[in-house]
Amino acid sequence: MLKEIEKKISNLNQKVHFLETAFNQFFSGEALVPPSKERERLEKEIRALQNKMIRSPRIRLAIENLFAKFSLYNNKWLKRLNDVESGKLFIEKQKILKSPTKKKITRPDGVVSVKDDSSLNGMLNNYAELFGKKAEDPKFRAKIAGTIKAQMDKAKIDTAKVSLKVIDGKLKVQIRPYED
Repeated sequence: MLKEIEKKISNLNQKVHFLETAFNQFFSGEALVPPSKERERLEKEIRALQNKMIRSPRIRLAIENLFAKFSLYNNKWLKRLNDVESGKLFIEKQKILKSPTKKKITRPDGVVSVKDDSSLNGMLNNYAELFGKKAEDPKFRAKIAGTIKAQMDKAKIDTAKVSLKVIDGKLKVQIRPYED
């Protein structure tokens, strides 16, 4: 009988862990509904185990530890659910049922010369709305400029038509030779 109870305690510990993961997914917006039914079911199982008359101090301690662990998580989950319902906490739901669409933002090409930094700065100014506040950061601008110059050097192009695209949050640089 003690072996069965030990197995049950181990199983319930795993269920607490899985429930914690499920609630974390809900609060991060990955799951659409909270796992409330699972929480209630687990609470009933733990309370039933706690109400059993068990004489082994080791098993009683394991049950009390399990109950304390569940109570701690349960209070946290219920408080956060209450905050969500009252509007104090907002969960941005992710579109998990739809396939991800590639968001593509493109701006007109800019003509850039390796020898003329002003043409590169002018092009980056035209693309400022593409990058938002990052466009003002000198380190960010230098990184993009370095990427463009490296690609132009690799292709052995002095003057190029450069187009920048943001696809799924990543910057894509396309360089083509420019002919007057």
